[in-house]
Amino acid sequence: MPRFFHRPLLPLLLALMLGLLLSHPASAVRVDNLYSVELPATDQSTAERLKLFSEAMRRVLAKLTGDQDLADLPQLQGPIKRAARFVQEYRYTSRPVPAEGEDEEAREQLFLTVRFDAKALDRLLRENRLRLWGRERPSTLLLMAVQQGGRLTLVADDTTPQLAAEINQLADARGLPVLLPLNDLEDSRVLGPRQVRDRDETAIASISARYAPDAVLIGTLAGNDQKGWRGDWQLRFSGRRDGWSYQGDSREAVLTQALAQLARTLASEYALDSSMAGGQDLMLTVEGVATLDDLLRVSRYLKSLEAIESLRPRLVEPNRVSFRVRLRNAAQDLSRLIALGDVLEQEELPQVQAGASDTLVRMRYRLLR
Repeated sequence: MPRFFHRPLLPLLLALMLGLLLSHPASAVRVDNLYSVELPATDQSTAERLKLFSEAMRRVLAKLTGDQDLADLPQLQGPIKRAARFVQEYRYTSRPVPAEGEDEEAREQLFLTVRFDAKALDRLLRENRLRLWGRERPSTLLLMAVQQGGRLTLVADDTTPQLAAEINQLADARGLPVLLPLNDLEDSRVLGPRQVRDRDETAIASISARYAPDAVLIGTLAGNDQKGWRGDWQLRFSGRRDGWSYQGDSREAVLTQALAQLARTLASEYALDSSMAGGQDLMLTVEGVATLDDLLRVSRYLKSLEAIESLRPRLVEPNRVSFRVRLRNAAQDLSRLIALGDVLEQEELPQVQAGASDTLVRMRYRLLR
């Protein structure tokens, strides 16, 4: 059957092609803890638990959307107050926490872990036409130097273990896959704290080539708890560079702001906009599907993508399978998510085929080994 462009779909197809042509190699990470959070608790009373449920829901909504201010929207105040209705399970644990002062001893702290119903929260966001950021997320390499007491240090697990742990905790709270340099012999040959502070292009390019992240956040953090802290940041992502500075009373405040800005930027690119939902159908063919395990792998992967509402195999052939896909959003959203991962590789630009009974966007990919 001949292929030709159907006028109502032409703008969609052009946008889709442009997005694919501008796509870049990616190393996405699957984040599996988006719907759970752990909070310190004072006791196990019902009143305390219900209060923590609301706070937990606010934090989970921030992870799901990349926007820490989203929970302040008027339409979400009622659901947040009734957060218990969205809780799937919770549990209490107790463990020692480090002393806050030199003269204090470690103490036992009670924690409440809350896991929410994923389908219920996704439905809440879609019903309110809010963005939803899926589990497949871009990785960010954080190149940071900290200056304190006249000393400049590269932030890594071995050089600044306490600061590295704090960064990982703050990133996890936002569902951000953040990498710190290993600072091994290979790294130290090309990158040090001065190269980070001076934004040495050669060093940054070399270290980025090694880790192959989707984004690079470069920052210098300076100050102390008496006079305050300042962070100077540059985010390199999707061919652009965004720079900003921020001052805060504590180191945690400056780091929190930087990671919140990172989350907003990445979510603006990859979170699905429910207000643009179109319910479009398309035909997606995957080459290289030679075994039952291949078929199951491809099916599980596609079903995990937030842009897909339903998936039905339509034709299984030797080394190839075709799916009829029902989308929640536009076809370019699906293409962007697939390009972010390392499961499927695009074979050709999408085609529009018009027939007697339907007009479909057809997409063709190959299964990566």
